Amino acid sequence: MKKKKTVLREKLITAKASHADVYLTGSLVEYRGTARVKAGRNVLEIAGISAQADPARVQMRFQGGVTACHILGIENLPLEENPAVSGLRKRIRDAEEAMEILNFQYEAWKKGADAAFDEKDVEKGAALLEALPERLLYNRKKYHETEEELSGLREELEELRGAEENRTTIPVLRAEIEAAAEGDCPFLLTAEDEAAWSPFYELRVENISEPITARLRATVSLSDNGDWDQVSLRLIYGQWNREGTRPTLHPWYLNIPTNTAPRFAGAAMPMLRKAAVMEDTAIFAEAAMEDAMAPVAAPMTEVVTEALAQYLLPGTYHLTGGGETVLDVLESRIPAVYQYSAVPKLDPDVFLTAAIEHPEKYSLLPCRAYVSYAGLSVGEVQIPKESSNEPFVLSLGRDEGILTRREKTVDSHSEGTLSGKQLRKLAYKLHVTNRKDADIPLEILDQVPVSRDDKIRVAVSELSGGSQNADTGEVVWKYPNLKAGASVEATLAFTVTWPKNVKLFF
Repeated sequence: MKKKKTVLREKLITAKASHADVYLTGSLVEYRGTARVKAGRNVLEIAGISAQADPARVQMRFQGGVTACHILGIENLPLEENPAVSGLRKRIRDAEEAMEILNFQYEAWKKGADAAFDEKDVEKGAALLEALPERLLYNRKKYHETEEELSGLREELEELRGAEENRTTIPVLRAEIEAAAEGDCPFLLTAEDEAAWSPFYELRVENISEPITARLRATVSLSDNGDWDQVSLRLIYGQWNREGTRPTLHPWYLNIPTNTAPRFAGAAMPMLRKAAVMEDTAIFAEAAMEDAMAPVAAPMTEVVTEALAQYLLPGTYHLTGGGETVLDVLESRIPAVYQYSAVPKLDPDVFLTAAIEHPEKYSLLPCRAYVSYAGLSVGEVQIPKESSNEPFVLSLGRDEGILTRREKTVDSHSEGTLSGKQLRKLAYKLHVTNRKDADIPLEILDQVPVSRDDKIRVAVSELSGGSQNADTGEVVWKYPNLKAGASVEATLAFTVTWPKNVKLFF
């Protein structure tokens, strides 16, 4: 039977990772090492690279008199046991056997068995019995010394086995080279690896007078092939072209669509309205309705920018095989428009938002972001793609430093005998107090009902400077600079008339 090929770790050439280009999936790693070669043909067995590396795309460059190099392949080969491990195992077995003999001897001496062997020599038997206490004491001393030695040997074995990483197989790259002379040949080896990274942000707001601090961080995951120590990293936001061939440019077509009416995604409207002037909502609603009635436009070619974001991290890093490491990548300051908003009709609390009006200017990656305000976590958001061209609005949570109150001041109902109409008058008083130590921008939202029937008429009698959206009935009061400690009030009053014979609930 043919003996299965094994490798001894001490005889392997170690390739140590020195630099890695890490993509969202996969990586390209540079390894460095030194091979001791003889003149002529050499077959090198190199450990340290990933078992998933494609031998056809491995590249090796040598310093010195190497005239030819050919990659033979990559194999997962069983490891021979380290001779040091075998030696420790034998010493442990010897120590365990010695302890068993000492134990047997101790029990026999206590029973006087050795004296019984010398029954014909009474004087010798008496001498053995006389020296028994000292002999027993020496036996126990020797036993404990051997026990301590055995404990140390076992610890040494565990450490050595840990250094061996408890592996039964190891990926080995085999390369055939021609060397002009005997000596040490340093080499640089490039191969692919399963290492990958994923980005996320920490968006921090300290107060509304400061920009948002955006810290880009990376979770780098390493394959279980082994640790990387003192490795420089370049993180690339994109997918690696594994084919190894030059990408091809295709024609870049621009088409004029047959229908130029704008489309607005319903899910994006609330975010847009947070940063837009409320009066514009009517324009958006009308445009959306007109577009819904228009014929479907011909598909327009989407223009996609293929440029990849790259981040060369300073210094070197230690990464643990089979684990994840979180690294700081980049920190920037992003201007934001802060706004306190409240809807006292639905909730008495005031909410703070931060709007990044042109997120495409700051090259934010479309990934998850953890948001904090004044040192407290306020949630997680998903940063949209740059191509959306919409304001990116962060919710910074509730602020208990601002008080609001909404009270109903008028609620009357009457029926006209001659007119045949019912009439209901409603009025609300809104109170706001800024208890904070700083001036704030504030908007208060409320609403009046919107009639969808000609028989129902709504007439607004007072808004106290608020602006009404005729299509939605939404009313907004804006206070761009509400002073610290100041209070404001606003009145919302309106009447509703409808036919006497109709029941209307509101």
